[in-house]
This record gives sequence, C-alpha cells and structure tokens, in this order.
Amino acid sequence: MKTTSFQSIRELSYLVGLLSLLTVTLLVVGCTSSPPKTSNSGKPVDSSSTLSAIIPVRNDFVGSAACTECHAKEAKEHAQSGHATTLRPLSRKNLGDMAPPDGNIPNTDYAVASQGDVMGLATQGHPEAGIYPMQLVFGSGETGLTFVAVESPTRLAEMRMSYFPARRKWYTTPGQEKDKNRAMGRMHEGDFPARCVLCHAVTLPKNSIIPEQKFMGVGCESCHGAGSAHINAVRTGNMGNLQMEPLKTASGRRINEICGACHMTEKLVNEMNMPKDSTGRFQPYAIAISKCFKQGGEKMTCSTCHNPHSSISRDTKRYESLCIQCHTPNAKPTPTIAPAKTCPVNATSGCIQCHMPQQKIFKGTDVPITMPDHYIRIHKEKGG
Repeated sequence: MKTTSFQSIRELSYLVGLLSLLTVTLLVVGCTSSPPKTSNSGKPVDSSSTLSAIIPVRNDFVGSAACTECHAKEAKEHAQSGHATTLRPLSRKNLGDMAPPDGNIPNTDYAVASQGDVMGLATQGHPEAGIYPMQLVFGSGETGLTFVAVESPTRLAEMRMSYFPARRKWYTTPGQEKDKNRAMGRMHEGDFPARCVLCHAVTLPKNSIIPEQKFMGVGCESCHGAGSAHINAVRTGNMGNLQMEPLKTASGRRINEICGACHMTEKLVNEMNMPKDSTGRFQPYAIAISKCFKQGGEKMTCSTCHNPHSSISRDTKRYESLCIQCHTPNAKPTPTIAPAKTCPVNATSGCIQCHMPQQKIFKGTDVPITMPDHYIRIHKEKGG
C-alpha cells in the first residue's frame, strides 16, 4: 500500500475538508476551545513561520536518562509512570498490545491501516488513495490514545476518533463531537501545535514539532528545568550553586504553577476561557479555589497528595489519611500542615467520596472518563 499526504486524501470527493480553528484536544488534560492564533507578541501567526520564531530552541536539555546516576529511585519510578509515556512515535512496536487492530473504525469513512510498522489511515473502499501515515500518539494508554500526523512545524492533523485500549473501543476525540461528517479529523495551524506537543515532551528540535526520542514524554526537566548546568555543577563540586530550582522548598503556589502549565492554573482557565466547572479535569485551578488552599496558607499542592515521580495512586485510604492530618483536633502546625476544622459527619473516613466526588471529565461527550473533583468543598447537593 502506498503512502500519501493528508492533502491528497483530503481533496478526494468522499472526504470533507478540515477546519483549522480549534486546539488539539488532549485526553484528560487538553483544551476544547481555541486560544487566538497569535504569537507571544500578540501578533497573528503566519503558518509558514519557522518554529524557532514561535518556541525558543534551547540546547541545554539532557534527557531524563542523565538524571539516573544520582536520582536512581526517582528515575526508575518516573520511567514507569504515565507522564513518561504520554508521547511516543506511533508504531505497532511502540504501542504493543495497546495498538488498535487494522480495519474499519466504527461510524467513520476510514480505517486503521498498517504498512510494516507504520500505522496510518486509509479510506474505506478506496485503496488507490493509499495510507496516510501518522507520526505521534498522545496519551499513556491508561485511558485513551489520540493519533496525530505532523504536516509541518505549524500544521498538525488530529484524528477525529481516539482509541481506548482497556475497552478496545473508539470514542470521538473531545472537541470534535460536532464534526461527525468529517471523515478524518481536524488540522490545527499556527503556534498551538508546538505548545500542544510541549505538554507531552521536554523540548523540541529546531524547526520541528517531533521531539527526539529521549525528550518524548513529560520528563524530569519538564518540571525541574534544563539539566545541563546542574549536572556540570555537581560534577565540578559546585554544591553551593546547583543551578536548579529547589522545588522541595518552593511555595504551594509555585508548585501548582509548574503542574498547571499543562494541567491548567486559575490564571490560564480565565485567560483561555476554559469551562470553570471542569474542576476534575483542571486540578491546579480547582485546588487554587478550594478553602484547603486559601485558608491553609497556600501550602496545599498537587504533590501534597501525589508523588510527581510515579503514576497516580488509586488508594483512597492513603489520600484520606492526608486529609485527616489537617482535619483533626490533634493537628500540629508545620511548614506544610495548617490545622483545619474537623469533619462533624465523619472524622476518620469518607473524605474523598464526600468532598471530592467523581466528575465526568468531558461533559457532553461519550468519553467515559471520570476523576475526583479537585474543588474540595462541602457538596450540599449530596447532603454534605
């Protein structure tokens, strides 16, 4: 089967042209409304502009493997986390058992097609059109996978259907629910494709939005910053200036800003006009508007409850024990704990179920993902 471009497939009469209006929808984290197509200066972005004019290219990143020598435990945990695998080259070898089978995709005019290890799309009943190869897959596969093709540094085609490996089922990619007559998906242009990829990667090469393999996924340097100067400082014995932000002593607001760069801060939710009731999906934003954060001296952070180096724990009892550290008559003030009111309903358990109930992440869609509501409060509608 021959390969072909998105443009040649799109021009065929049985495929409808794609819009270039909305942002790439990233499962769980992503956007469903589009920021203006402008540069950092506020001026309109020319789709033909080079990537370096949009995202500054740096050469002081080293990759997470370089951190293993000194931080073996954290590096091992991270390598097995969803963050580390949230972006990878699209191939059957890379996806393994998570790869969708070749064949027609339900309720569409196209099919998954493979040519060796290359995966792509083909139009049902039109083998002469060839295969449209896709280069990247977003998502760790714990929930869903979204496939994209990179047309240029400023053009990224997003598939209209996303695959959920655990369910062996396809769902409409959030944000494309109204595009059911569009056979393949949406083309996104301007600077947003690069910004999208950078929430799933450490850094980008010059004039490309396909990262080097060692920079794919949310790596150590995504949160801690470029590591070249830090490694040099350690190796030369300059322990007084380790050339890296000390996150252990960072404020709660600073930690949440780092996580919120992709998971959405209160500032970004307001600036991008994102849905303010998506407090299960935009966790740093939700924490910022919670009394636990506001009345606790802004000490509560994403890492108060979650180990940033590993995948999310499903142990509700563990999280409740953290709640009780503050919400108990015996709580003693510490740099990270501010005593709070003890729950009059149940002082020992049930915290998460009552105060952080499950919330559908993509409202108005058929995507079956729920997460705890991170706007921690008394839910009067539940009798709290």
